[in-house]
Amino acid sequence: MENGGDRNGVSPFTFVSIWVQSLSEITVDGVRMVKYPFPETDPENIFQQDVNLMTYIYVEMSEVFIYSIFQEKKMALLRKCMVLVLFAGFPLTLQAEFHTPDTGTTYTLSSLSALAPGSLEKTPGGFLLKETLIISETDTLVARDNSLLITPREIENPIFTILVIEGRLIAENLVVTTHGNGLENYIWGCGLLIRGKTSRAEADITSCTFHTLSLGVIIRSGARIEIERCRFQDCYESGVYSYMEGEAIIRDSIFQNSNAIFSNSRGSIENCDFLDSNVNVYDLNNGFHVKGCHMEGTRDNGLLVYNGSGGEIRDTEIRGYHYGIALAGDACPTLLRNTIRESSEGAIVIGDKTRPVLRKNRITSNTLDPPSNFGPVILPAIFIMDGGAPDLGTSVTLGKNIIRYNGPVALYNAGMNRILAQGNYWEKDPENLIYHEPDDHEDADKSGFLSGIVEYAPLWSPFNWRLFLLY
Repeated sequence: MENGGDRNGVSPFTFVSIWVQSLSEITVDGVRMVKYPFPETDPENIFQQDVNLMTYIYVEMSEVFIYSIFQEKKMALLRKCMVLVLFAGFPLTLQAEFHTPDTGTTYTLSSLSALAPGSLEKTPGGFLLKETLIISETDTLVARDNSLLITPREIENPIFTILVIEGRLIAENLVVTTHGNGLENYIWGCGLLIRGKTSRAEADITSCTFHTLSLGVIIRSGARIEIERCRFQDCYESGVYSYMEGEAIIRDSIFQNSNAIFSNSRGSIENCDFLDSNVNVYDLNNGFHVKGCHMEGTRDNGLLVYNGSGGEIRDTEIRGYHYGIALAGDACPTLLRNTIRESSEGAIVIGDKTRPVLRKNRITSNTLDPPSNFGPVILPAIFIMDGGAPDLGTSVTLGKNIIRYNGPVALYNAGMNRILAQGNYWEKDPENLIYHEPDDHEDADKSGFLSGIVEYAPLWSPFNWRLFLLY
């Protein structure tokens, strides 16, 4: 990056400090909401600490230096974006339970209410779940064209009410919501818990709606679920939460104000829309796939991957978040033909074992409109730090990423690794868009560290028709 001059109206000698505050409060439609107690099983107790990330962006002579100071945990910001940490052990205390007899019987909501009227009551608005009801391992519940109303709990009451599937569930055109959701001083209910026991629990959920809940669907302990053409709306902790070796296959569904969270589990998301919602993936060693999705919102991150080898994110559009994609820990997915645009930062790569592969992506129009509380700052479209080493292209396998219209800093290598970013398209000379070692040798004392080299030659252009045929 060359020296001198104003860049995009940011004058020299501008000093900006940014605080990314702890995510500690949730208010939904004016209803008082309280987060669950933090599980003691969380070994790092991240949410029990006042951990803030303070980032200084210092612009002097139009050179950009970014200082990152982490209190207690370098990864606090990324992990704080992941609601799943709140449920590391998921210590639900359940209401008095009714178990079906485990005789291989298939039930409907009507037959269940007749069998257990104290647990499930038929009302004019649907079936009211008054206490936890468990479908045993050999039994099946078929729920079609109806509504399931979940009893909320008082804030001071640790008892949850939930429908638990240990056998099989077939749900179609089912609406699951909290009963009396406008009441103050109540916690919205949890919808369904699919959990394996000695055998594998399974669920097929089609054309269903989950709304006004704390958690929509929970999958754990080897259970498997397929979700298709469903809607998750205002599930303020998570629409789908899969952990402890659960498996969730999600297709053609809509998430609005509802996250999808995967922790130590398996799964895939295909052709889904996420509106003001996140996808958070944590500790996946079996690979994870996101394909053909559209994500648009204003939250901290669109897609967060922390730890986990393999996996693929492809043909997905991410727009409007602070971080379009955040990769940390030892996350090493392949990013192929994605579009990341109009976010404050397109992608952030953190951690010395974080080595994603990026090919044929479009990273455009990022960093142009940071969140208003950030002030007049310059943010890189691709930010590499703390030992991250993404593969953006080599001379053997060109990156063919289109990186343009991202403001004055398209890529910032804030680490010591040599980054390969060969065979990509930049709107102008990459040396004027990349902040790396040649730019900070005189400023090491100020910045506190030296950057690594970024190798960007040879260049590539999709407007060369011979190369375009290979794109």
